[in-house]
Amino acid sequence: ELTKAEESVGKCDGIYLGMIKMAQAAAYTNTYNSVEALNCITEAIDIYKCLEEERYHLIAKLKLAQTYSNLMEYDKASQIYTELLETEKLDKDIYAIAIRSFAFLMVIRPEQDCKEALRLYEIAEENFGSEYFDIADRWALAYAEISSGKIDGIELPSDDESDGRTCFWKYRISKMLGDTDIALSFLEKYV
Repeated sequence: ELTKAEESVGKCDGIYLGMIKMAQAAAYTNTYNSVEALNCITEAIDIYKCLEEERYHLIAKLKLAQTYSNLMEYDKASQIYTELLETEKLDKDIYAIAIRSFAFLMVIRPEQDCKEALRLYEIAEENFGSEYFDIADRWALAYAEISSGKIDGIELPSDDESDGRTCFWKYRISKMLGDTDIALSFLEKYV
């Protein structure tokens, strides 16, 4: 529900107000305060919904799903990603981020579904190319492939162990393969 001040602004000002809320959410996310980010995103969604600004509303919903994922509320995140991917005429950029984020979620959640992650990454690669994947996507994809039994021909991402994400994924892959000593060494580098 909008405040009286929010209701009194024009449509253009309302869009800017939503953008400010999303910028605040980004700042909170960058400082690992996902609870406050969630509050700002929810406010932005309400603003965009009242203004009937569909594109901004969908971008805010995408950020909402990512924030729920950060909060480890994986079922809520999954539901939003599913809704986004089923949206007719979804903007290509929003779709690309949503499908990659959903695939990543399928790998990191406790109830992993690596086959579904592989399917989603395959769709993303067909539509946007593998160069669109960031380092986290590349590691999650490698993990999903190994978890699904594909070991030969896997392309592992950069070997930069100064990157915490690389150590984290090497830890997870080593642990999955039963190499506990190696896994422990990567875990120690990660933390």
